[in-house]
Amino acid sequence: MICVILGAGYGTRLRPLTLNFPKALIPVTPSGETILDFLFKKIKKLSRIDEVILVSNNFYYEKYIEFREKRNLDFEIINDGTNTEEERLGAIGDLSLAINKFNINQDILVLGSDNYFDFSLDEFISFSKNKDIVIGLYDIKDLEKAKNFGVVKIDKENRIISLVEKPKNPQSTLITICIYYFSKKKLPLILDYSKYSSLESKDAPGSFFSHICKSEVVYGFIFKGLWYDIGSHHSLKELRALLQEVEK
Repeated sequence: MICVILGAGYGTRLRPLTLNFPKALIPVTPSGETILDFLFKKIKKLSRIDEVILVSNNFYYEKYIEFREKRNLDFEIINDGTNTEEERLGAIGDLSLAINKFNINQDILVLGSDNYFDFSLDEFISFSKNKDIVIGLYDIKDLEKAKNFGVVKIDKENRIISLVEKPKNPQSTLITICIYYFSKKKLPLILDYSKYSSLESKDAPGSFFSHICKSEVVYGFIFKGLWYDIGSHHSLKELRALLQEVEK
């Protein structure tokens, strides 16, 4: 299995912090650990991962190389060639780039580089066995906050029966988070969607999943524990305060 980390976003809502560093490399603990540090700790515990690929934009590319060398980590970095928010390929576009560039023909685990979580990925990997597409889910327990994410409904078998991207009136607080599994036979779905969709659609994974849910069986796995999307100053501040207490 290949792990693909999506790290090519420009983090515009976190400026000026992201003027020089991607969200993934912003320190979140007093000792200087980043989201990427936490992700690699999780990945190292997964025996099925054969290779890790991180997708960067050109603007932050050298920062990721510096991180890799400083941490002495072994992973590939793809430069998607973009330098501005307007040029970005979008999450699905970058995932498609990774699949094409490395001729990936294995199952893939996809992780967002701006998501902090304290739960293990082992159960998610086990749940995904013998399934083709699985999305990580999280109960955010707040309808107002749910408006900023893809909101889902699942049946008794954990199959997704409804997925609405950033709804004005969410019907539940169960949201999608950037942890995905695809079996190798379903990778063409990503390539086809990237080829024919608009940038807006490619940059919102929820739109992609909402599209494929109409014709594919897509499962959801509900994670329990702590999860933060550090896309805003408020959420980053909350996470830093929490992790500061943990380090004491």
